[in-house]
Amino acid sequence: HGLGPASRHFGSYIFGPSGACQAMALCTPSPKKRIREMSCDELQTECRKLGRKVGGTKFELQCRLKEVTQKNSRGWNAKWGCESSWSDYLASGSERDVYAGHYTKGPRKGEECVRKVFKTGSVFKESAFDKDLAAIDMAAGIIEAFNGFNQGLELPSARQMFYLNAAEVWTDMDGSDTKCLIEPRLEGE
Repeated sequence: HGLGPASRHFGSYIFGPSGACQAMALCTPSPKKRIREMSCDELQTECRKLGRKVGGTKFELQCRLKEVTQKNSRGWNAKWGCESSWSDYLASGSERDVYAGHYTKGPRKGEECVRKVFKTGSVFKESAFDKDLAAIDMAAGIIEAFNGFNQGLELPSARQMFYLNAAEVWTDMDGSDTKCLIEPRLEGE
C-alpha cells in the first residue's frame, strides 16, 4: 500500500487476519531538516502537505508539525450522511461491522473512508467509543515521544516524523443522533 519514501498517507486502523482492529501509524516523507531548524516557508510547506493551517508564527507552525494526531473533519461538523457516502460492507471485527465509503464534502472530498458501527445496533452516546479514543490517545503519546527522541538526535539529517490518524465519532444527520467512528481508509497489503 505504498509505504515508500513518497507516501503521504496517515495512520489508521486495519483489520488483521482474525478480524481484530489494529492501530497503524504511517509516516510522511522525511524533511531534510529538523523542525526546529526549518524556516517559516519550509514549515508552511510541511503543514500544507499534512493539510494543516499554514498561517501564523514560526512557533505556531512548529507546534502544528509536532502534533501527532491528524483530525479528519479538520473543523467541519462531524456528521455523516451528506458528508460521506457508504457503498460496501468491508469487514467485520468481534464487535463492529465496517463499511467502505468516501467523503463527499469537506477537506477530504473524494477520498475513501470507513464507517465503523456496532453489531449490537445503534449507539447514541460518544462514550461507547471511549476505549477506541483512549487507545488512539495512548498511541499518540508513544508516537509523540518517538518523534521527540528522533528530533533530538544529532544525526546528519532529520529522521521521518510519524503521525497518527485519529478516528472521530460522527453523528448521523437523519435526526436519529446515531454515533459511529469515521476515518480515512488505508489499503492493507
